[in-house]
Amino acid sequence: MEGPRPRVNGSMLRNFVGSVVTLVGQVGQIDPNRRWMSVETSDGMNVTAKMPEHETIDQVQGVVEVLGRVLQDCNVEVQFYTTLGEDFDLQRYNEAVKLSSQYPKLFPQRLV
Repeated sequence: MEGPRPRVNGSMLRNFVGSVVTLVGQVGQIDPNRRWMSVETSDGMNVTAKMPEHETIDQVQGVVEVLGRVLQDCNVEVQFYTTLGEDFDLQRYNEAVKLSSQYPKLFPQRLV
């Protein structure tokens, strides 16, 4: 599916199981085999971002934006990720995510 992807925080993931979303958070632990990383989401939840088979995570730190499919366990299978640096304001970002959810007509997240 092309087009907008919902921007979510950790508490919203359960509403998007099976969907592709955009999640932003602080990188925590990275698997020694570079197959997954833990991400503390903008609302303080811990999520595991799992790489697809035969792919690994580069050395990353700071805040990342992850595009991926939400799994049944509310973790995310990564399709793409990028670093946003150390100075990204997760609290303000979380407020924007909540507003976009509260006012979906102003912030379209799905194609009609």
